[in-house]
Amino acid sequence: MNRIALTLLVLFAASGCTRGDAQQKAAALTAVPVSAVQLAPKAVPIVFETVARTEGSKEVQIRARVAGILERQLYSEGDAVKAGAQLFLIDRAPLEIDLQQARASLAQERARQEQAKQDLDRLKGLADRRAISQREADQAATGLKAAVAAVQLAEARVRQSELNLSYASVSAPIGGITGRAQQSIGTLVTPGTDTSLLTTLTQTDPIWVRFALSEAEYARLRGFDFKNPEVKVELPDGSRYPEPGRLNFSSSSVDPSLGTVQMRAVLPNPRLQLLPGQYVRVQVVAGTQQALVVPQSAVMQNEGGRFVWVVGAEGKAAQRQITVGSWVGDDWVVLEGLKAGDTVRFFIHRPVFAGVIAIVIVLAGLVAAKLLAVAQYPEIAPPTVLITTTYPGASAETLAKTVAAPIEEQLSGVERLSYFNSSSSSNGSLSITVTFEPGTNVDQAVFNVNNRVQIALPRLPDDVRRNGVIVQKRSFDILLVVALVSPNNQRDTLFLSNFATLNVVDELKRLPGLADVTVFGARDYSMRVWVQPDKMARLGLTTADVANALRNQNAQYAAGKIGAEPAPPGQNIVYTVTATGRLVDPEQFGDIVVRASGPSGVLRLKDIARIELGALNYDTYNTLDGKATIGMATFLQPGANALEVAQLVRNRMAELKTALPEGVDYTIPFDTTRFVDASIKEVTITIFEAALLVLGVVFLFLQTWRATLIPMIAVPVSLIGAFAGLWLAGFSINTLTLFALVLAIGIVVDDAIVVLENVERLMREDDMPPFEAALEAMREVSGAVIAIVLVLCAVFVPVAFLGGIAGQLYRQFAVTLTIAVLISGFMALTLTPALCAIL
Repeated sequence: MNRIALTLLVLFAASGCTRGDAQQKAAALTAVPVSAVQLAPKAVPIVFETVARTEGSKEVQIRARVAGILERQLYSEGDAVKAGAQLFLIDRAPLEIDLQQARASLAQERARQEQAKQDLDRLKGLADRRAISQREADQAATGLKAAVAAVQLAEARVRQSELNLSYASVSAPIGGITGRAQQSIGTLVTPGTDTSLLTTLTQTDPIWVRFALSEAEYARLRGFDFKNPEVKVELPDGSRYPEPGRLNFSSSSVDPSLGTVQMRAVLPNPRLQLLPGQYVRVQVVAGTQQALVVPQSAVMQNEGGRFVWVVGAEGKAAQRQITVGSWVGDDWVVLEGLKAGDTVRFFIHRPVFAGVIAIVIVLAGLVAAKLLAVAQYPEIAPPTVLITTTYPGASAETLAKTVAAPIEEQLSGVERLSYFNSSSSSNGSLSITVTFEPGTNVDQAVFNVNNRVQIALPRLPDDVRRNGVIVQKRSFDILLVVALVSPNNQRDTLFLSNFATLNVVDELKRLPGLADVTVFGARDYSMRVWVQPDKMARLGLTTADVANALRNQNAQYAAGKIGAEPAPPGQNIVYTVTATGRLVDPEQFGDIVVRASGPSGVLRLKDIARIELGALNYDTYNTLDGKATIGMATFLQPGANALEVAQLVRNRMAELKTALPEGVDYTIPFDTTRFVDASIKEVTITIFEAALLVLGVVFLFLQTWRATLIPMIAVPVSLIGAFAGLWLAGFSINTLTLFALVLAIGIVVDDAIVVLENVERLMREDDMPPFEAALEAMREVSGAVIAIVLVLCAVFVPVAFLGGIAGQLYRQFAVTLTIAVLISGFMALTLTPALCAIL
């Protein structure tokens, strides 16, 4: 880290020369010891400073509310008083007399009210007896009401007199500082005149501080936590006021004449250190930020501005021009001059740490490369779900109307569904391919489609429900095709198909990384019943009669038990009856009874049909080089490593070869990994060729192996580290990601070359040692390196946000290149300057 010399004073002592002296005494140079501090970023407050003026939070005028002679003053001017404290006394005698008169008038009016009430009661009785007129009674009632009103008026006068008497004692409505007494003792004070003002009272706890900020400062303040910024005050004597305040008001407009915004803060003032009207200096603290600070005593000034002495690694001091901001205690906040290089000086002083970071990045990339999937291209095909079923004997049109239509009707509205299409064949098979939007979770899509199929299932024919409707995710990534062949045609396709289904397919499906294994042209064993239409016509039979007989007699039934409860007494043994279940050979099928009675007696199936063990269908026939064969297509799981899985398949088939029967062998006629392997090898060769070309160009222009070696170290670190980013992003190693790495070779060296070239220039032109040149170079070009990285990212990152299949295809290219550029920029800020300083 830089060390800033606090002072560097050199005293010179020179001897004087007198006439006749033959010698001059050399000036003695004495170095004064100085101290140094370690320069490091620290959290400093974001402060806006200005001059402010204090004022009371409340200010009231104390006035006389009754007329009278001012008798006493109960406070000393400038004292702090509490709310309710007595301040003045006004002569009470006239007010007491007025109160007595009011009370006497009240007693008189109450007596008159009582007399009026008695008169009303008497006259009312006479009026009821018609001794007097009703008018006289009404007048008595009116007199009583007037007496009641007179009593109320007298009571109000009493309350007013009591209130006026209480006003003779003048109290403080709030707590605060008393002002100068405006009236002297003995003065006749009268409400509503100038003599009514007795004094003023100002509340100073809390106290307000009013100030103004410029438009620019106010805009910066709004950018921080404007809700409740802290306000600190410096007293006129330069000391810090101990109680912080908070902003409680800001004007809603800008003063057009001054360009300022009026603001106000409130501060607690329990010890009355602040008095209204004081001019103070305030600091509005909007938050904190990381900044460099230096002691004020270390900052000097010359014609070029402020500067500090910087002590380098070799102990030599050099001037460094700086720009300072606000002060924090006894320190200056450095805005420019010592800021840029400090972010990388940690690594320059600790090259081992920078090297360890680079090694960790390389190790992470190597581990990720082993875990990444390998494929020829990124997965761009949208997720698809396949629905398959069979309807024996049905035509393609019948399948479309009775099976496909009910299922397709339910598929509409499936979440993230893109489109679907169906294919019906004349052999009774139906397949519906449901395609979803890119990025859809295929497992969730299978679940949603299966739910819709279950809704449509009751509407399907019985034969279709009996055979089942299969819903499964479909993969288009055929890894390779394994073919079982009979080299000498000793085995037919029927045997090969069933041997593959029973002994090979399940073994391959258990391999990690394989999604499915499909047998091309499968010929599953089945019992073929070739009916003779002419005989059936003579006997009056239909194919439905034959089908019902086969269905009823070729089934597994529970025959029951003999001797089971309830059983007769003495039955101690229970026998389980075992009956022949499903039939297995043509002879058993031939004994099926089609009709038990008739002109010819019992009619069996062998009487009207030829029965043999054959294939389920003969629609397809596979050959390889003219020989019977059965192909098994293996499909790769999403995210699996194609090369590793293909090798597992080859190894497993090599193990199974020892168990193949005579006349059976296998071969792999189709293998997509050969293209993947060839593409990756070619791209890998291209990477090394590009690296050699970059190495040659760098050496050609920099002319030294030292200057060539340092930027070339960034190439493997950036490229290998990019694999870790690919693993985090869920990408694979494919042609596009490797092409991005090829392109990155010429880009990742740019940042390191910028740093290295600047170091070389400083060493050549300013004759700086490598360590000092590295420090100065990073101070100058750190911002440029960061800008280079951001500009390159701005070019490639938008490509990652393209939509559709094009976005899926080029996203991995853009992200790979961006990751490599980011790592190269980080290396240029950490490892490259550290190597420049030590090599």
